[in-house]
Amino acid sequence: MTSLLSHEYLTETTISFTQAFNENNLDMVMSYFAQTGSIYEQFDGTRAEGLADIREALVPQFRGDFGLMQFLEEEMFCDAQNLKSLIAWTCSLKTSKGPGHWRGLDILHFNKQGKILIKKTYAKAASLKIISEV
Repeated sequence: MTSLLSHEYLTETTISFTQAFNENNLDMVMSYFAQTGSIYEQFDGTRAEGLADIREALVPQFRGDFGLMQFLEEEMFCDAQNLKSLIAWTCSLKTSKGPGHWRGLDILHFNKQGKILIKKTYAKAASLKIISEV
């Protein structure tokens, strides 16, 4: 078992947090956030503060409003000294208009107890648009 806040812990936690999104498990995703002081900065600059606001911000995604989403890891970096990780991904979508994808990344800030304090999401686009697969 890895020790709390080691490089291995941050790596495993970042991967399992992302996997909870892929399993469409909002309760599991929420379990990774710190009980107090959590912040989710969305790709469009919208900021959700506190567990209730974060859950509300995530509900449309988990309800399927944007289609079936899967986050495919491209690369990841963890900084145990500063309690941060970065995961770059391709978001694969299955929508009523057909398949598509977009690229982005999450920067996660952890507290000393190993819970996520801040989740910053960035999209690789001037404005978010779905890129249809050919």
